[in-house]
Amino acid sequence: MIEKKAQYNFVLIFAIIAGAAILFLAIYGAVKLGNSQQYQINTETAKKIAILTDPLQAGFTTGKYSKISFSQELRINNFCDFSNDFGKNLISVSTSPNSGKKWVEQGGEISVYNKYIFSNSTNQGKNFFSFSKPFEFPYKVADMIFLTSEKYCFVKPFIGIDNELSSLNMENIEVKQDKSECSKNYIQVCFNENCDISVFGTEEEGYVAKENENLNYIGSLVYGAIFSDKENYECNVKRLLYRTGKIAEVYSEKADIFNKKICNNLMADKLNLFSDTTINSNLEQLSSINELSKDLYEGNRAGCEIW
Repeated sequence: MIEKKAQYNFVLIFAIIAGAAILFLAIYGAVKLGNSQQYQINTETAKKIAILTDPLQAGFTTGKYSKISFSQELRINNFCDFSNDFGKNLISVSTSPNSGKKWVEQGGEISVYNKYIFSNSTNQGKNFFSFSKPFEFPYKVADMIFLTSEKYCFVKPFIGIDNELSSLNMENIEVKQDKSECSKNYIQVCFNENCDISVFGTEEEGYVAKENENLNYIGSLVYGAIFSDKENYECNVKRLLYRTGKIAEVYSEKADIFNKKICNNLMADKLNLFSDTTINSNLEQLSSINELSKDLYEGNRAGCEIW
């Protein structure tokens, strides 16, 4: 009788352990399957975000604005890589199925080679705001895309920026004449005045002071310096300048052809110098490169135009 009872207890214990193991494996398999599906969804979302920025290619217009909305909160991760050639942006997405309590591992990174996306490395929310501006230096180089989930209050911006923001009518940016007029929880961006983010200089060039860093800018790059973190901004500027130099090489060859067959054109040497300078430049050289750009612009207008 005792032997049968012992056998019964052993069978019961074995059944419990086996059942627990099976349950564990079932839960583990479901979680792994769920994570795999979520990874795929997040990767597909990153692809869609890259595609959604296509209409923002400004073309011949001065700028375009777009709002991207999602049904749940997510993080858009944007990293810039300039390890070779023209570089790229790497876009990935993380979702939060539990209202921000737990973030699912990000999906696969999508490489974007033909765009210059300026933003913080991580942007979180349901609504994302983006607009584009062409980068002309002095010829059209590329379209810059600025992406953010934050809301900003621009205080006494330069006239050109004021007019531009008014025409774009961006939902997440308000323009005020005093910091006291800014809406609550808006990041204050002041021009030639200390603020959360401060822009010192002119519409043509200057620097943006934020998070104990000074980021030099020229022209529309000021938006990139405002909306991006330091690493993203510097990397994308280097990518743009490299592209600028490569385009200058093409125009230099075109200038030689013009000089031999169409009209007297002495731009080739200047374009070669411009190419060499921009390809190997950094933020500290922006001001001096800007002077070369203006000289090229005037030279192009004086003779038979190359671009």
